[in-house]
Amino acid sequence: MKGPKRDSLGKCLRPSNMIYRNYLDNLPEAIHEFIISMDDVEGDGNCGFHVTAEQLGPFKDENHPVAQGDEVNYIRQRLLQTLRRNRDFYKSMMRGGGDHGVAHEFISFERRLHGDAVITRDHWMQMPICGFLIAKTFNCVVHSFARAGSCYTYAPPTKPCNESVKGRRLVISFVQGCHYIGLKLRPGFPIPPLFPLAFWPVFKENYSMDWCENYATEMELWRSLHPPLPCSL
Repeated sequence: MKGPKRDSLGKCLRPSNMIYRNYLDNLPEAIHEFIISMDDVEGDGNCGFHVTAEQLGPFKDENHPVAQGDEVNYIRQRLLQTLRRNRDFYKSMMRGGGDHGVAHEFISFERRLHGDAVITRDHWMQMPICGFLIAKTFNCVVHSFARAGSCYTYAPPTKPCNESVKGRRLVISFVQGCHYIGLKLRPGFPIPPLFPLAFWPVFKENYSMDWCENYATEMELWRSLHPPLPCSL
């Protein structure tokens, strides 16, 4: 699973400080004026994992640095481990009919994360499950943007936030129905709400809101720009 081409220093060979107009229509207008640049990673089926590597890396595996060419596989395997350790929570997000259907969908998601020699659509990163997996695995907040109605924030619900990781976050967007890009946004950009299942009642203690303390003003700005639709009687 090769990542984007890099120079001799390991830096990605991609244009920097670019805003791609063809992607803007896939992003909520509320953040347009805050976009500094878009990171258009390689569209090889691993694009979501490339964005994760670029924003959250470098990584260490048992105190050994993960080689840049191995980052995608490392992220996939770490997310797979988290998925398997928290089966009930992630199964609650699966829509398979009955227990048998959910069990089948869970196995399919295991295959999605594991990947293969040939990456197909069945191996792409998929929200909301991957949003929670990344947040929990790498101790960060994830802001995921897409078309209207599909923008959410994910935070580790069972891990306390401490100063060493406060402010650590991934800003990612799904565009054109087939590709993930990274976003660099100006401070103060509107931040979408926590995904509803962040408040899963089974959690004895829920730390999601603690992680988002720093972003209360930006989350309120999002709410003011996207008021809930009135209920029809």
